Amino acid sequence: MSTVDPTLAEKSAVLAAAPALSFDAAERFYGDGEAVRRRAKEVIADVPCPPDRNSAAALSWGDHEQMTSLVESDIQLMVQLNAMSDWLHYTVETAASGQLITDIQDVLAYLPQWPAVRQLPWSDGLAAAIVASRSGDIGPLRALLRYCPPDPGLPR
Repeated sequence: MSTVDPTLAEKSAVLAAAPALSFDAAERFYGDGEAVRRRAKEVIADVPCPPDRNSAAALSWGDHEQMTSLVESDIQLMVQLNAMSDWLHYTVETAASGQLITDIQDVLAYLPQWPAVRQLPWSDGLAAAIVASRSGDIGPLRALLRYCPPDPGLPR
């Protein structure tokens, strides 16, 4: 039985169809901690995360000098890359327990196309690793964990 919400694959597909991150000087600027927290919460709600993980929600949005004034693409980038890392950790752990869930594959299929992820120099390698994982070969995904922060095991 699956423990992954089927709407997560839908969210992943929607995100994959989103335009590239702009990093344009004219993009929306959030210049105070409360505005950053509010926008980050909205973005986090639209990015799929695996069960019991959401490392982006644990970031210090709006706290500390470097997190109190951000542009839209900064927020999108941080949320999406944290969610990608959460999915990689979750998939490797799930496979190690012998429970590779089909729904994980439905979400992962779109992951290399997410706006922040498609800009990574290793996004093609991620796509190949996801294909390999469909046949049970998790080694390539495990190797990509070197690009991710350690899994904090944070609850949602």
